[in-house]
Amino acid sequence: MKFILMTLAAAMLASLTPAAAQAQTGIAYVNTERVLLESPQGQALAARYNQKQDDEMRQLDLKRAELQQMYMNYQQQELILDETARAQKRAAIERAEAELQQQAQDAEYALSEYRSEEMAKLDPAITAAIEAVRKEGLFGIVLKQESVAAADPSLDLTNAVIARLAASQ
Repeated sequence: MKFILMTLAAAMLASLTPAAAQAQTGIAYVNTERVLLESPQGQALAARYNQKQDDEMRQLDLKRAELQQMYMNYQQQELILDETARAQKRAAIERAEAELQQQAQDAEYALSEYRSEEMAKLDPAITAAIEAVRKEGLFGIVLKQESVAAADPSLDLTNAVIARLAASQ
């Protein structure tokens, strides 16, 4: 029985041509940045992110305008205010500046978190598309282009991955 199994295994290995064996263990690469920029899912993520960023910027712009108005009012009244009132106005302006700075930091953090969460939602679809293209092309390994020093452009699967993602929508 062992002899028959070993003979079958040897026959199967012998029937593989060098090209077929190479194709099954070939290496390809994908430009993941391009996939994010050009795939419908990546473009939708970018649009949502840009909208959220625009909303945050509008809020910050309103706060900056309020701060600017506070400062202009202070400058106009500075000469007629007593020392206590001037100190109170300066303190209010400093608090508003600190609040604006904190709001800007919070917005930056929130945008970063939002992008990370959205990327985590998109990652399985990208991974599935890469895996499907890898299997179709009989590649053993698909690397990120960012980790490849040099490669034949014919090994670039980026367009196929983008097409797969577009078809899955």
